[in-house]
Amino acid sequence: MMEERDYILFEAYLSGVISPEEKEKLKMRLEKDGELKASFELYKETSAHLENRFGKEKDTIAFREKVSGISEVYFRDAPGRKKGFRKLRPWQMVAAAGVLVILGIFLSRRMSVPSYDDYAGYPEISLAVRGESNTVLLQAETAFNNGDYGEAATLLGEIVKGGNTNPEIQLYRAISLVELNRFGEADAVLDRLMDSGSVIRYDAMWYAALSKLKQKDFSASADILERIPESADRYKRAQKLLKRLE
Repeated sequence: MMEERDYILFEAYLSGVISPEEKEKLKMRLEKDGELKASFELYKETSAHLENRFGKEKDTIAFREKVSGISEVYFRDAPGRKKGFRKLRPWQMVAAAGVLVILGIFLSRRMSVPSYDDYAGYPEISLAVRGESNTVLLQAETAFNNGDYGEAATLLGEIVKGGNTNPEIQLYRAISLVELNRFGEADAVLDRLMDSGSVIRYDAMWYAALSKLKQKDFSASADILERIPESADRYKRAQKLLKRLE
């Protein structure tokens, strides 16, 4: 979970007031922590946007310098000092408020970015034909419905290799592969289903878009969503996700 100190670190790094030791520690954390790196990139993007929008104004330049001063004081005073309250000067209070504004924009943007987990929810599947005895297919159903996507992908893969061309089986195998982050295999199956004349081709488009969303390829996800026609059952959800991706 992100902490307030992480955001102060980001600002100190971008402002150039971070100590060499803290800078090196942050770089090491960014290499190892994917969530921290994503948050840093988004914070940097937000900061750059604000600079591009207001960066030429003298007051804004002065303000950024004061914000940097707050970060510098933080790193000078934080290590090895007793905890207590310090009376801030008026300009420091203004600068601190400015940091909160930047953080507010950053956090609101982060919350507005859709994630795969917002949309990944599957009803129970029933692929076996009543009256037929197909142990592997029944096992695949059970595995998928229980969220055991590794087992489901393996079993559904065996069924496909056995010559079963049922597009639903291929679709749920692709979904299982997405859940396992095996995107290359999943996207290849979904691409074939999208280009087929199958009745589930629009479902394939929806899950292909979710695959790209999980990969953080927002542009590719939007491109696929735009292909879902108004007549499709997935159209309304596709449009809502598109708006969040804008």
